[in-house]
Amino acid sequence: MDRPPHIPLDFIRYPEPEMLERVRLFQDDICRRRTVREFSSEPVPREIIERAILCGGSGPSGAN
Repeated sequence: MDRPPHIPLDFIRYPEPEMLERVRLFQDDICRRRTVREFSSEPVPREIIERAILCGGSGPSGAN
């Protein structure tokens, strides 16, 4: 099995004031998150679902 090509990290260093603003916005989003036990019947475009799955699959794990 061939190994996938190495893709170097494209790291962006933000200025400190921007980092602080970004982390505050991120924290606000995380603090609003709740577990959902009921779901909407509103349709979701397929591309959004596919991209969400791709994002989930790119996270680090013991085998990644």
